[in-house]
Amino acid sequence: MIGAEYVETLQLADGKVLQYNCKLCDCKFNDVNARDMHLKGRRHRLSYKKKVNPQLRVDMKSVNKNKRPEQSRMRQGQGHWSGNDSVWAMKEEMKKMENELYARFGGGSGGKKAESFDDRHILAKHQTIYPEEETLNAVQDIVVKTEKALKMVSDKILEEDKAKAAEEEATREIKVEPVSSEQAIEDSANKKEKSEGKPSDEDDASKYRELKGVMRIGVLAKGLLLKGDRKVSLAVLCQSYPTTILLSRIFKLLPDILKELSSESEDSSESKFESFLKMEEGIIVVQSKSEPIITLNVYLTSPVCRVDPDKGEESLQKPPAKQPASPGREI
Repeated sequence: MIGAEYVETLQLADGKVLQYNCKLCDCKFNDVNARDMHLKGRRHRLSYKKKVNPQLRVDMKSVNKNKRPEQSRMRQGQGHWSGNDSVWAMKEEMKKMENELYARFGGGSGGKKAESFDDRHILAKHQTIYPEEETLNAVQDIVVKTEKALKMVSDKILEEDKAKAAEEEATREIKVEPVSSEQAIEDSANKKEKSEGKPSDEDDASKYRELKGVMRIGVLAKGLLLKGDRKVSLAVLCQSYPTTILLSRIFKLLPDILKELSSESEDSSESKFESFLKMEEGIIVVQSKSEPIITLNVYLTSPVCRVDPDKGEESLQKPPAKQPASPGREI
């Protein structure tokens, strides 16, 4: 191969080849095959003849003799050709390719959509696995309303917990032994200092809020719902370890709130959904009453259930002692 000494190899510190650089042609290659093809090519030989050895013989570019008369007739018929024939042919080929791509993916050339057999097969296959519009609307309805209902449940549980904490605080203050006037003045000054540095309502709510948020999980989160899928899932993120008591508190409030949300959108006193408590599985099931029947499973989880990969099972916080659940509608 001529001029191989003008191709330098760029390597990393560990000796791995990064790329090849031809100094004569000012071009770079990523692999050996591309480098060898370039060294055998006409462009490299012409550069070598021009810059190194003018006596080097370079074969002329071959032209298809069968096309020459046709191109000649085209020139005679046009009479005003300008530019290189090969460039014109390349532009025409690129324009044709762009029209084919545009026709396939967006509108088509001249308003016509050019579809191949594979395109039609893929579209037909997609229609067989994609859920119906009615099913998608039903899934969206039950998921959005349940998410709103769980947010309202979280607010109500927060109010109950804050009221309970305030009641306990008041009870503790009543049980405190009487103190002298000087001690009372000092205590009032301390309370004033604490009140000045008291956290905001948001911090206070974050302290007592048991239900932190809700997440879509499974096929619902990934957007991979297929035709025939009627079961979706939500996970409620709790501050502490999930218990049967907390599950029962959520279930006690959830049906009434769902009924309220349904009546607002449908102008009806009846709820569109029914709820069940599956205590053995630790979930709440929300199900639509009308077709298509969509089933939504609500799970409880918490960051304290997470296992530290470095510490293993030892990092897992032990759940509280089992407590009897309040009565609910179990199935």
